[in-house]
Amino acid sequence: MASYRAAVIRCRRIGSTIDDEEKNRPQFRYTWAPAYAEAKGVELVAGSDLATERLEDFKQRWGVTALYTDYQDMLATEKPYIMSVTTRTEERAEVVIATA
Repeated sequence: MASYRAAVIRCRRIGSTIDDEEKNRPQFRYTWAPAYAEAKGVELVAGSDLATERLEDFKQRWGVTALYTDYQDMLATEKPYIMSVTTRTEERAEVVIATA
């Protein structure tokens, strides 16, 4: 089976941690990182966030060591096939265009 490289831009709630808030609904995955970690044929390879403490949490939770504060550096270096852009609405269009 092919292995697709996945990455998350902005390692906050939807990117990494919102499942902590959904403890009464463990059958659902609202967060991209664990969905990638559990998906067959997908390898979560990188995360990007401006906050280094969120990157450290992302590393501890998902075992990802390719961490970036600049998403463009991440894209150029890691070359992910699948991207989750979980930025705030105001900045999302710019990031999605750059990702594409």
